[in-house]
Amino acid sequence: MYEKCLKVTRKATTLDNISIYVNKIACLLFLEKLERVISESNEAIRLIRNFRNRNENTKMSKEDKERLRQMDLRVAVRKGNALAKLARTIDAIAEYERALKIDPGNASVQKDLDKIRKT
Repeated sequence: MYEKCLKVTRKATTLDNISIYVNKIACLLFLEKLERVISESNEAIRLIRNFRNRNENTKMSKEDKERLRQMDLRVAVRKGNALAKLARTIDAIAEYERALKIDPGNASVQKDLDKIRKT
């Protein structure tokens, strides 16, 4: 269903469209489709950056800024999880570090990062 939704909205880069990618990535991770998690995460990251760049001069509401930040965080964590499961430790560490830059006080992300560094 996420694919159908994305086909309909492919040309639209809105927070809702980005949210579809984020939810799709969660489903793919649950299904252990790890390579697809990585490729879809890369696409979501691109969309998030483009949205942020296009809207940096406009007055995006605080709620929208926080929503975008949370989506970016979720993508980083999910991509990090997939990379860790594929034993791509260095890449996983980099992605968890990116997540911590987004949310420096996130204890859960820090715990996951510490765990991966020990492997």
